[in-house]
Amino acid sequence: MRRKIIIASLVGMLLVALIPHVSAQGIGIVSETRDLGWVTTASSNVTVEVSRYVSSEEGGFSGTIYTYNHWNFTIECGASLPINLTIQYPEEFTPGENITVNISIESLEGYVFFNTSGYHKLNVSLDFDVGKSMEGWGEPLNLSLLMHLLLENSYSTQFMASLKTPIGENETELKGRMAHSGGMNLHLKYSMNMTSPTNLSKDNELDVAGGVDIGIEFDVLLIAKTKIIGNITASGTAVTETVKKTITWDSEGVKGIEIPISPNAGAKDTLSIGVDLEYIVEEFTITFSNITLNTNIDSEKISTIIGNEISEELYGIPLDMDIGGGLSTVIGDILSSYKGSFPLNITGIEKTRPIEVGIASESNGNTIESECPYDEGSLLSKSITIKAKEKPFYMRTETYLVIAAVVGVVVLAYVITKKNRSEK
Repeated sequence: MRRKIIIASLVGMLLVALIPHVSAQGIGIVSETRDLGWVTTASSNVTVEVSRYVSSEEGGFSGTIYTYNHWNFTIECGASLPINLTIQYPEEFTPGENITVNISIESLEGYVFFNTSGYHKLNVSLDFDVGKSMEGWGEPLNLSLLMHLLLENSYSTQFMASLKTPIGENETELKGRMAHSGGMNLHLKYSMNMTSPTNLSKDNELDVAGGVDIGIEFDVLLIAKTKIIGNITASGTAVTETVKKTITWDSEGVKGIEIPISPNAGAKDTLSIGVDLEYIVEEFTITFSNITLNTNIDSEKISTIIGNEISEELYGIPLDMDIGGGLSTVIGDILSSYKGSFPLNITGIEKTRPIEVGIASESNGNTIESECPYDEGSLLSKSITIKAKEKPFYMRTETYLVIAAVVGVVVLAYVITKKNRSEK
């Protein structure tokens, strides 16, 4: 009975050594995020000067109205276009079995942007002489008035519209509107001199708060025709021949390739996988058109405040005309001519440049064409080494030798013991 137990134990040891071992195969992951976007810098540097002579026989005044309207804006526009690239691969290969490499292309949420900064100056100067006989008075009215309406503000606006990074063909239309970050103030300076019917000299300054608001609006058209090409190469002694495959994405998604492993591959054989992903651009433009400067001037509020100021200065002087009211009307008419929408003429465009790190865009009136600065670009280039899957210790040759030696020693000891007992 004891001999049977010993023999059964030895057989059990051999059977355990021959049981196949199942283990989880490790997965390697390479993941990177790239921004395919770009930025175009443009400028709008415009000056408009107008001088106009006005007179009124009935009102008894004549003079010059000079307007100076100038802005100098720097514009940065384009898009942020992030994309995520992921490669999944087995960390080990098994001889005679295929391995699968999966490549994932994911479009992330990006945005189109149009930002401006700079300054705007508006100067309206009125140089008037008033000379009029006064009914019931011996002396005529003699008055000179020099007035400056000054608007000078730094300017900053930001526009952003969400957009998922396009892969394939895409056409998107957007409407952009943005306002100055705060209201603008109009500054008034005037000098008034009267010699008849009394002597009067006044110099004063005041601000008209919240009288001007400025904003910009434009149309956006995005046209994209792109794709991603992946070139995968598998080489090394673990494959019978070099494997070369190409995958194309015209939309986001996961695509995989299978690589056959030679059945004769051993522990010392190697497998190297090269993955090169390229972004191919056939056409990709973002056109900002109909760029318009919108000015909202509260001409009634401003002219009324100025007219009241002048009337207050002349209070108590016997006049048969409302000079303040007359000026209020003139100023209101002048300011009304600056109220409305004006093309924001683009005077210069610099080269487009990738956001992560071009070609020149063109200016046409109040349009900016922001074009992708590359025809193709490398997204990811990776070399991956995969090793042969190691056998469990009880399936290795040296393990069998150890087991055989142990079995041999046990058997030998059993034989010697049995023999000694027989001799006794």
